[in-house]
Amino acid sequence: MLALKSNYPDVLTEAAAFAAAHDRKDLLKILLTSSDDKMIEEVLLQAASNAKPALVTLLLGKCDTAAYAGVFTKAASQGVLRLVQILLEK
Repeated sequence: MLALKSNYPDVLTEAAAFAAAHDRKDLLKILLTSSDDKMIEEVLLQAASNAKPALVTLLLGKCDTAAYAGVFTKAASQGVLRLVQILLEK
C-alpha cells in the first residue's frame, strides 16, 4: 500500500492514459476527478496519438486554457501530431 501511495500520481496518470487510449470514457471521467493540471497535460501527451478526438477534447476541457501553449509546445516537440492539430483548431 505504501508503494501505491508514493506512486499515486504516476499510477493515476497511467490509468487515465490507458482509459483515454482505449475509449473508456466513463473510467476516464472518474479518474479525472482526482486530477490536477500537470496530470491532465501528461495524459494528453501520452494518450493523444491513440485516443479518439472526442476523448482528447474531453481532456482539453479539463485542462486550464492558460496551459494550452505549454501543452502545444510539448506536443510539437514530441511529435504528437493529433494533439497539435486539435490545439491549432482551438
